[in-house]
Amino acid sequence: MIKSLLSSAAVVALCSSAFAADLPARTPSKAPAPAFVAMNWSGFYAGVQAGVAKQRDNYSSTDADWDGSAWVSSAMEGVSNMSKSSFVGGVHAGFNHQIGTFVVGLEADVEGVSGKNSYSAFEAADSTYLYSETWSVTSQLKWQGSVRARAGVAVDRALIYVTGGVAAGQFSTVYSSVISSPASASHSFSDTRFGYTVGAGVQYALTDAWSVRAEYRYTDFGKLTHNAVPWIVGTTTTPQASSPYYTTEQHKLSSHAVRVGLSYSFGASQKAVVARY
Repeated sequence: MIKSLLSSAAVVALCSSAFAADLPARTPSKAPAPAFVAMNWSGFYAGVQAGVAKQRDNYSSTDADWDGSAWVSSAMEGVSNMSKSSFVGGVHAGFNHQIGTFVVGLEADVEGVSGKNSYSAFEAADSTYLYSETWSVTSQLKWQGSVRARAGVAVDRALIYVTGGVAAGQFSTVYSSVISSPASASHSFSDTRFGYTVGAGVQYALTDAWSVRAEYRYTDFGKLTHNAVPWIVGTTTTPQASSPYYTTEQHKLSSHAVRVGLSYSFGASQKAVVARY
């Protein structure tokens, strides 16, 4: 009896081993694909920016002398490519709309500008003009602003974009002439100019609401002309400094600027996107 039971147990064990050997090998299951967080840039935002701008003023001056009956233009008197590095800083606000990974929007900004461009020249007395003259011009962009379109591509939590639109700025210009004796004069102008601005930048989302940016822009305000700026100078025939002449002053105004900024988004949110392999 015992021998029969032992024999039966041995047969069952052998059959179980053979059946297990015929089963397919168990493969480990894959872990769920990790999710990454992408930024949704849609919504309103506002922020601050600051940077450095290279303000350029290509300046030229042409005289027109009175010959007794008419004004006669003379040779160009002053030519200077004035350039000054300035601090710029201000605020911006805008709206984005995201379609897939493509982002379009509209942004406006306004900022103050430091620094002035200046040029001066000295003309010595000669047989025609009895008095030496020191001539100077100072130009300053006091503030500037823009309204621009933005378009870019969202890559993970970064937005790479281009931008362009209309720019405006207020320019203050002062012309001075100091004659050794007996006259001097000064004229000042304030002009609001319109032009265009274009550039590109990258914005990175630190959280679902806060983001930082770095941006380059070129701005062109075109040509600014001041016609018929009057002056008085003494000559050999009018030693009491009563002979008038006029100058036409022309400025070509532009700037290259690099800015960094901080923005707060009122409508951006995060969404989990499962990566597919």
